[in-house]
Amino acid sequence: MPMNNYRSLKNSCIKVFNERYKEFDEDIYLLAFFLHPQYKGAVIHNTQFERIQKTALNIWKNLGHKKTSGLELRAQLRKYLDQNNPYSAPYSNNDGPFQ
Repeated sequence: MPMNNYRSLKNSCIKVFNERYKEFDEDIYLLAFFLHPQYKGAVIHNTQFERIQKTALNIWKNLGHKKTSGLELRAQLRKYLDQNNPYSAPYSNNDGPFQ
């Protein structure tokens, strides 16, 4: 197969991947990923963490909670990110709600 065909295939694959990525680049999915225990400790960039905090706080506010408890939620999210107590326990594949 000529090299141009490989480049064309590569570019087509990248285009499809990028389009699919955009479909799932939603703040609520990012928050869900962040909170899932199996992904605890995954590297989260500061800009992504800001999106996570904003999303969680918007949900919190929409549930009728006040600013004071929102500040506590923000602090808890930071503890979760930094894996401080009580969020420092390791996750096991055997952990789960039906075990």
